[in-house]
Amino acid sequence: MSEDLRSELDKYLETLSIQTTSVEHPPVFTVEEMMPHLQEVSGAVTKNLFLKDKKKKGLWLVSVRHDRQVNLNDLAKKLGVGSGNLRFADEAAMLEKLKVRTS
Repeated sequence: MSEDLRSELDKYLETLSIQTTSVEHPPVFTVEEMMPHLQEVSGAVTKNLFLKDKKKKGLWLVSVRHDRQVNLNDLAKKLGVGSGNLRFADEAAMLEKLKVRTS
């Protein structure tokens, strides 16, 4: 995320009275890779899942505690997209919508 976007996000969260802490770490693909970088963090640690439905009609950013498993079929039903229709969104969608990339 660029410094401009990070600053904009920080200001927006501040207007909502949301306190945040950011930890910079190298890109990781699993919770196991992430955890050594978070030894000093107190509170809940989360992972983010950027998902799309099979027909590309919707995108979701789902944040969940790092130690929770997410059943995509169950989540798809709760989101109303039908079982088996959720997939991880690709890097192009992440860059376009979230302004972040996987590497």
